[in-house]
Amino acid sequence: MDKKIGLFWLRDDFRFAKNKGLIEATINHDQVVVFYLYKKDIYKNQEAQKWWLSESLKNFKKKLNNLNISLEIVETTSFKIFFDKLLKKNNFTIYWNKVYEPDYLKFDEYLLKSLENANISSKRFKGNTLNEIDEVKKSDGTPFKVFTPFWRSAEKCYMEKIPSKEKNIKKCKKKIKYFPNCIEPEKILPKKNWFKNFEKIWSPEEQSALNELNNFIKGRIANYSEGRNFPHIIGTSKLSPFIKFGQLHVETIWHECIKNKSKTNGTSKFLAEIGWREFNHSLINHFPHMLKNNYSKKFDKFP
Repeated sequence: MDKKIGLFWLRDDFRFAKNKGLIEATINHDQVVVFYLYKKDIYKNQEAQKWWLSESLKNFKKKLNNLNISLEIVETTSFKIFFDKLLKKNNFTIYWNKVYEPDYLKFDEYLLKSLENANISSKRFKGNTLNEIDEVKKSDGTPFKVFTPFWRSAEKCYMEKIPSKEKNIKKCKKKIKYFPNCIEPEKILPKKNWFKNFEKIWSPEEQSALNELNNFIKGRIANYSEGRNFPHIIGTSKLSPFIKFGQLHVETIWHECIKNKSKTNGTSKFLAEIGWREFNHSLINHFPHMLKNNYSKKFDKFP
């Protein structure tokens, strides 16, 4: 057991299941602190997301408290400034899961190098995807540019993997505080409380995400191909925000859908939507210009 403190950098990972970084931190350390870096400017015009984030933090904090793990929210203007300061300490080992956006992955490389130079142990894990970006490529080693062959290859790649042994999060010996001047989840809430109605409809936490997934599989997935096209019926999965904030891992979605023996056309269609999410992670990392410009130059002069 590592005598140092285990720090887990929480990003889009508000779950216990398939949260590799958090699970490893609790297995390797008696004392673990989870920290979330709140950058105000990211959420400047995203009031609904502020509500979801605040609730996610509040609910996750409660769950972690039961395991003697603190969740500390640090408000910062820059990840770099925060970590440059943190690297002056060396009483910790740090863990985190990947977020598959080019800027985040680039920052990961900077952070891994800085930690190595400061002689601080760190471990970075696979995030919320079925496959890693570089695992799915054409036979000549170049990235796919067309969805159907990409997804055929990605499904095969995922299904042929030997499943890793599922590990569980462990309770820590005692709860400790680590960062000064932390904020409470409520500080993130929008200033005006127009969000009150959300509370009747959504509950941003892991169990609700699983319930929503099961409801969808039992009641709506069979008709998903058609149902999702009509705004007057509830035909979509309603899982989007849970996936975005990581209350639900896409591997869990995959396994629950496959377990539901009657693999209807609706199930295949829905899993193909998970495939589009994987495909876009691949595209934005292999062709980062498409984040701000047309993927194909010929659309620049589109009438």
